[in-house]
Amino acid sequence: KGFSLLEMALVLVIVGVLLSAGITVFNILYKKSKLSQSEEVLKAAVENLISKASSDKCLPSPDTSNGDTNAPLLPSFIEQRQDSFLKYIRYVPANEMISSTCSTTSNICNKKSTSLAVILCKNEDCSSSETIDNVAFVVVSGGWNKNLQVNFNDTATIDSTSKRAIKVYYPNVDIDSYSSSNATYGDPNRLEEFDDIVKYITLDQLRSKIGCEG
Repeated sequence: KGFSLLEMALVLVIVGVLLSAGITVFNILYKKSKLSQSEEVLKAAVENLISKASSDKCLPSPDTSNGDTNAPLLPSFIEQRQDSFLKYIRYVPANEMISSTCSTTSNICNKKSTSLAVILCKNEDCSSSETIDNVAFVVVSGGWNKNLQVNFNDTATIDSTSKRAIKVYYPNVDIDSYSSSNATYGDPNRLEEFDDIVKYITLDQLRSKIGCEG
């Protein structure tokens, strides 16, 4: 006419297991959804920057209101400047390609190289890496851990030329190469597995996208 304590215990254990599995699946799907949203926000930001470059033949200047010239923000004309975790996206253009230093005679279509590079580091000390030269601009989001881990202010010597380098790490590397104490745009200082979402456009890609001839 009823359940014994043993039967009740078994039912509760089974329910607990099912709930635990359900929560795990939900968390995985939620994480994928948030990361996908951030990816789309960054893609839209890149397209906006390319569109602006197409009309001006120069890249828009970044917003430095966060007080960090190494990791400034997206320009104010871009409506969505935060990722899905409400963290501000960072935008680093090659200095000689932004509006304030770019002119009719030195616009994107007339440039052959840039002073910016991206280094893809396979380990923490970057002793094993791949270098992407002549980068036009980079945009970065902190990812799931809401922690910017890219090294925004390094240098690299490429063909005897010293260039600014943005260091990006492989997902299996524990790193934190950036932190900010600015209350509004603050970034945590904690060692974690690298998960920043990074997108970059090279000069050749940008020239092609904005319709440069030759």
